[in-house]
Amino acid sequence: MSLLNLLFFHITTAVPYRIPSEAELNKAYMKTKKMRSILSYIEANYQEKLLLSDVARHEHLSVTYLLHFFTENFGLNFQEYLSNLRYLNNVFKKNYGYPQTIPS
Repeated sequence: MSLLNLLFFHITTAVPYRIPSEAELNKAYMKTKKMRSILSYIEANYQEKLLLSDVARHEHLSVTYLLHFFTENFGLNFQEYLSNLRYLNNVFKKNYGYPQTIPS
């Protein structure tokens, strides 16, 4: 057991870390909440014609801000995400008979 304690000690002292402030935690929470809201809206409407401006209007954001926010946080642009979602759900529906849903 002392070997495990020694390993834990070395990991905690060698790896830099810091405890985030309350403001940083709140900012991360709000960002996650916004991301979930965006994804929920897309999931509910992806089978219809859906534009970035529709999502921006629903989220009370500018199109430019949402474009950058989406790309930065999801790793691909809105159109790529929407195309991938539609494709994967069509494949899932074809193979299993019903569309896949995005977990909340």
